[in-house]
Amino acid sequence: MMPVATPTPVTALGLILPVLIALMFIGVCSLVREPARRNFSAIFVAGAGAAYLSGGFGVLELVFCAAITVLAYRGLSDYRATGVAWLLHSGWDLAHDLYGNPIIPFVPDSSFGCFVCDPVIALWYLTGAPNVWGLLRKHHRSAPGRRREAGMSARRVPAEDLGQLARLRIASVVETGTLASLVLVAVPLKHLAGWDLGVRALGPLHGLAFVAFIWISLRTIAADPDRWPSKDAARLILLAFVPLGGLFNLRLLRRKAEALGATAG
Repeated sequence: MMPVATPTPVTALGLILPVLIALMFIGVCSLVREPARRNFSAIFVAGAGAAYLSGGFGVLELVFCAAITVLAYRGLSDYRATGVAWLLHSGWDLAHDLYGNPIIPFVPDSSFGCFVCDPVIALWYLTGAPNVWGLLRKHHRSAPGRRREAGMSARRVPAEDLGQLARLRIASVVETGTLASLVLVAVPLKHLAGWDLGVRALGPLHGLAFVAFIWISLRTIAADPDRWPSKDAARLILLAFVPLGGLFNLRLLRRKAEALGATAG
């Protein structure tokens, strides 16, 4: 008999985090050059289509997987097919949140998160999957530069950039600390000792810290994209998913600050 689950409660954090994850996915994929980006995107959505094979809808899971596979094949030559596949996947996510099994068995609200995340990704593919970093650089170069504004001294801009890097370092420390505490302390205590207060407290706290870190990171990169090559931007974002990975980000940010300070001197 098909399991019937209570729909995931809709919260602000439950909406913001999936959108942020979608934006990070788009940012990372933008680092991949064409045609590898298009090919990877088609392969990735095909794999996403197979994630629900044991999701509780029986033979319908096979039908869904087959439909996504056909769209993924078309996606090898047309981004619009990949976008349609992600929209279809979003609908399937909602069905599983309401009646089936979640996409990640041990995360009950994972299908709802995918339901929110997937349309954002789909919109990017339906618009041709443009390189968002290239668009930011183009906008930065075409807009009046801060360094060329009348009356602004040469030393004031590095001071502002150093302040932005300082804020990013603080956000990185908080994000790293809450993630490490959650994964290395609270989660083991929940499973080994049955103490779940730590997870209930640190989970939302880390979610807010993560949102803040990503927001400040994107503002920092967009403010001065010339100082943030693709590999540095990808490293900054990806290490936020790794417990204690933010420690390596702190080294990167320290080097950025030292280089910026040298130009101001």
